[in-house]
Amino acid sequence: MSGVGRQVFWKCLQVATIAIAFVAGSGAYSLRMHYAGTRPNTFDVTVGRTIPLDTHGTVVFLTRDEKQRLDALGFTMGLSLLSSVLIYVFRKPFGA
Repeated sequence: MSGVGRQVFWKCLQVATIAIAFVAGSGAYSLRMHYAGTRPNTFDVTVGRTIPLDTHGTVVFLTRDEKQRLDALGFTMGLSLLSSVLIYVFRKPFGA
């Protein structure tokens, strides 16, 4: 791969990681707000609603699967942002 080809590759990769971070972060925020408005605010062991989610003072209880979805989106956002920063610092695809 030539020098120009590599530069284009790193530019595209950095833009893609920023886009992924934005989509994952927006999804996490939207899902959190959706859960805050639609999940019960009572603790219920029989259905597995044992994990509290505090959103602006409103506490609702999530199942383990719901919490894992939120965590996966947050982790994806963080990893994508970190990747983008590392690409910027070590490869400088858009110049210095």
